[in-house]
Amino acid sequence: MLKKMIVLLVMVCLAVPAQAAIYKWVDHRGTVYFTEDLGKVPPSFRKKVQVINGEGEQAVEVIESAAPEGKKPRKDAAPKEDGQTTKADKKISYGGKNEDSWRNEFGRLKDELRTNEEYLAETRKRKDDTANLSRRDYLSLQQTEKDVVSRIDSIKRKLQSLTEAADKAGVPKEFR
Repeated sequence: MLKKMIVLLVMVCLAVPAQAAIYKWVDHRGTVYFTEDLGKVPPSFRKKVQVINGEGEQAVEVIESAAPEGKKPRKDAAPKEDGQTTKADKKISYGGKNEDSWRNEFGRLKDELRTNEEYLAETRKRKDDTANLSRRDYLSLQQTEKDVVSRIDSIKRKLQSLTEAADKAGVPKEFR
């Protein structure tokens, strides 16, 4: 018994916690991705990647050494030295956000609303087929339905609030 305790104690003492970095990035539609390999993050999103460890999120700077083979670096990627503005610099700001930000935010909320509405329809369809459900399953589907309806209402409120903010900022309808 003592021998087993000593072996166990030695194993616990020698165990070193793994410190793997997890990278978080968000695409142009607002979808959040996580990966353990920085090479799996598309180059266009590497500037905004965040390193997540057990202590919270930290921003990380990624330095690209060269353009991938067969591809030329973008001309508007860096500001010009002679003071000229590029096409990216001329984007109009509406209420502190550019066109892409407004499109992304509206797109993300609309996608989330559509997904939840589809899930609600599927849940209601499953709930209506009572022949194949136990009471516990029926009650679970009923609670899920309430939760999804609540989520849909919340998303609609967010979308309404965003629409009001867009109206106030003068955002054109085609960005919504």
